[in-house]
Amino acid sequence: ATITRSGVRLKRSLGLALVVDEESEHRGSMALVERGLQARQAVVTEPSALRLVVGCKGTLPFQIRVQGKAAHGARPWLGVNAVHQAMRVATALEELDYPEYTIPGYGPVRGSLNLGVIEGGRAYNIVPDECLLWFDRRTVPGESQETVLGEVQAILDRLPVDAALSVARPDWDWEPIRERGLRPTVTPAGAPVREMVARHHESIVGTPAEVYFTDGYNEMDFLINDLNIPTVQYGPGDSGLCHTDEERLSIPQLLDATRVYVGIALEAAGHNNGLGKERIERT
Repeated sequence: ATITRSGVRLKRSLGLALVVDEESEHRGSMALVERGLQARQAVVTEPSALRLVVGCKGTLPFQIRVQGKAAHGARPWLGVNAVHQAMRVATALEELDYPEYTIPGYGPVRGSLNLGVIEGGRAYNIVPDECLLWFDRRTVPGESQETVLGEVQAILDRLPVDAALSVARPDWDWEPIRERGLRPTVTPAGAPVREMVARHHESIVGTPAEVYFTDGYNEMDFLINDLNIPTVQYGPGDSGLCHTDEERLSIPQLLDATRVYVGIALEAAGHNNGLGKERIERT
C-alpha cells in the first residue's frame, strides 16, 4: 500500500504469497511448489525480532509403537511390560550424539531430540501390552529424513524389543507431507538477499542486523529446497512468545519492519533509489 500510494512505477513484478496450513500439513506451500513458483529471492515475514534469519532446523516427527504382552498386575512375570520396553528405547535414543554443522556468519548448530508424548497402559493392575512414544527430532543441514530414520531403526534393531517406527504426528493425515518431511535449510553467506535485507535493516534501524539460525522450523524450507529461491526470514515480534499468553507485537518494531520491507521491495523490483525513511513515514 505504501508503494502504491507513493506513485513509484516498478520495473519488475513483486509477489505476495499468503499460504494456508502453515502449522500443520503445509498444504499451501506444497501447492506453491506444485505450481512451480519462480522468484529471484524471497523474505519470510515470520517473527524474528528483526534478526536476519538465514536458515532453520528441520523437524522429523516420528512414532515408535512398542508391543508387549498383557497380564494381570498380580502376575507381571506372565506378561511383557510394553512401558518398560519403551523406556529402554527412549534411553537408547537419548544417548545419541548429534552432528555439528557450522553456519557461516553465525556459528555451530546441532540437532536435537524431544520425547513429547508417552501413551501406554489401560489400568494400574494390568501389564500394558502396548506403548506409543512420540518424538520430535530437529535436524540441521546435512541431515535428511532418510538418514535419521535409518539411525533410529538401527538402534531398534539392536534392542530386544518388539517396536515399529513410523513418521507420524497427531495432526498429520496427509501422506505427501509424511513422505517429504520438513527439512533444514540455510541461505549461504554472500547471497544477495542476505546482503540486501541486512543493508536496509541497518539503514532504518541504525545498527547491523544480527545474523541468526533458528531452532524452530519455518516454510523457507519449501522456497529454498524445492523451488531454489534464496530466502531469509525477517519480521517484527519475538518468536519465543508465539502461542503463549505473552504473545505481542512491538509497534516500533512493526514500523521499522514495514520501512525495511518497503526498501527491499523497491530494490528487488528495480527501483534502486528507494523512497527514503521520511517519505515512507509520510506515505
